[in-house]
Amino acid sequence: MAHACHRNAAAEDLAARHSGFYFLSRPILLKQGFNPGHGEHAAIDGAGKTWFVLLDDCLMGSDRIKRSWTRRHVPNPKYWPDPTGRKMCEVAQGFLVVSTDEENAERHRARILKDCLPADVLTLKALWKS
Repeated sequence: MAHACHRNAAAEDLAARHSGFYFLSRPILLKQGFNPGHGEHAAIDGAGKTWFVLLDDCLMGSDRIKRSWTRRHVPNPKYWPDPTGRKMCEVAQGFLVVSTDEENAERHRARILKDCLPADVLTLKALWKS
């Protein structure tokens, strides 16, 4: 439930930055050959730009950023008959890592530079302390 609340807070923040921004539902992603893991979200904005948003509200390791961006998804055959899934880096035009911890966000920024990834890092205020 905490993740859903942070996702909603991120959606509000990102909609203020990118007009018309909204997250796509899990069934829509499944029908597109994706099988998102925890924290992996896709979105679109009012200009039609597609986004991959990796929401870190559990102090994830920075090594996950590159894997999430480049991994080939194993599609659910109920939604996507082709056994070859897709990669977020093949379709997303924007890549955001949203963290609820400033120190972890700094680690993410350093890793993104090291791995030469096209991602921006945003910090979102945590809704409560763990």
